[in-house]
Order: sequence, then C-alpha cells, then structure tokens
Amino acid sequence: MVMVFFTSDLHFGHNNIIAYCNRLFSSVGEMDNTLIADWNSVVASGDDIYVLGDFTMKPAQDARRCLSTLNGRKYFIRGNLDKFLDRNGAFGDVF
Repeated sequence: MVMVFFTSDLHFGHNNIIAYCNRLFSSVGEMDNTLIADWNSVVASGDDIYVLGDFTMKPAQDARRCLSTLNGRKYFIRGNLDKFLDRNGAFGDVF
C-alpha cells in the first residue's frame, strides 16, 4: 500500500534555524542526519511525500545530494527559501 505524507519547513543545511526555532540540535550536521533518519524510518521507497515549502536554501547540488538519501517520491510546493527548484519544477512537481 502506498502511503502519502506531507511535511514542510525542514530547512536542511540551515545553520540559523536551530536558534530561530529552538531546535534541540548542537549542529546543522546533527539536525540534517536526524531529519534524514526520521524521514527514512517512516517513509518507504514507494510512498509519496509532498514537501510544502522550505526544504533547503542550499544550491541545487546540495539539494540533490540530500534528496538522494531520502526515501519516497517527492513533490514540491516551492517555498521562499527553495532556490534549488526552478519555475519549471526541477526535482519534482511544483504545484
């Protein structure tokens, strides 16, 4: 059975989000690794996951590297930080 998930505001690679949102991580590396592990513990490779903005503010090559570690088929609604997504929907569908 295919599951459908929704998430937003992950802020992969965003150093300052830890302080801005009082995230309980000592570093951006720890935060990113925890987000990846938690995602993959729930999302299977055949599942659909809709990312409702602010996945990462990093450039496309960094976004691609991060996305390759995450299970599921990803669909994006572009957030204001998601510069890696172009208006034509690179890396997935943009609604």
